[in-house]
Amino acid sequence: MVANGHHWDPKYPEYEGKFTGKFLHSHDFKGVTNEWKGKDILVIGAGNSACDVAVESARVANSVKLSMRSPQWFFPKFLFGMPSDVFAAKTPNWIPSIIKQFALS
Repeated sequence: MVANGHHWDPKYPEYEGKFTGKFLHSHDFKGVTNEWKGKDILVIGAGNSACDVAVESARVANSVKLSMRSPQWFFPKFLFGMPSDVFAAKTPNWIPSIIKQFALS
């Protein structure tokens, strides 16, 4: 699974050697099917689309790995049962920032 480039202009990288597996870009991803069950998935990229595909794939695949060019920070979509941006907005200002950072990490 390749998840790079803009959704409207997918980029297909070229690699040396011969790959005999299935090659798919996130632009063409329509959801996980039984075909993904028990497979080992490599997602190239670390943007929103790549992470969405990785999470969906993890439900049925044997393993899912993310390949990214540079280190990334990942932040959960939900904290304590609510969207993380809502949680951050509701966190009282009097809570020290170090505690907020710990709760969000």
